[in-house]
Amino acid sequence: MHKVILDTDPGIDDAMAIAYALAHPDIELMALTTVFGNVSVEKSTRNAQYILDVMGATTVDVARGADVPVVQAPLPHSEFVHGDDGIGNCYPSSPVQLNASAQHANVHKLSAADYIINAARSHPGEMTLIAVGPLSNVAQALEKEPELPQLVKQLI
Repeated sequence: MHKVILDTDPGIDDAMAIAYALAHPDIELMALTTVFGNVSVEKSTRNAQYILDVMGATTVDVARGADVPVVQAPLPHSEFVHGDDGIGNCYPSSPVQLNASAQHANVHKLSAADYIINAARSHPGEMTLIAVGPLSNVAQALEKEPELPQLVKQLI
């Protein structure tokens, strides 16, 4: 079983990546760490919660991450591609408001960078970090824990 953290900015494309990770029989999806990108980090965190709730993945943590790039000015979000909510305006109650019933219970208290570090230390050499959004959470984790490359199994 592969322990995986998916670092993501859930738009439509990342929703599919999350679905595939959840469905794969050899992947233990430990967490979604969220980052700005397709949408703001607030929306990407909400989208991560919503996607996990819709898929019944209540044991997967969500850890909120970076809201801006580490070294450059933020680029505009891509609502014109992904919709106002980032996932095709699919929320049942409104295009940009989270349905009250879709509150994921496992939002972690640690930031995404700290969550990544903590998980890597807890499972040295076992965890794969898959980053499908901007790499700010990875950069922050590396800055805080320079030994991170030795602690993870792989970074994809």
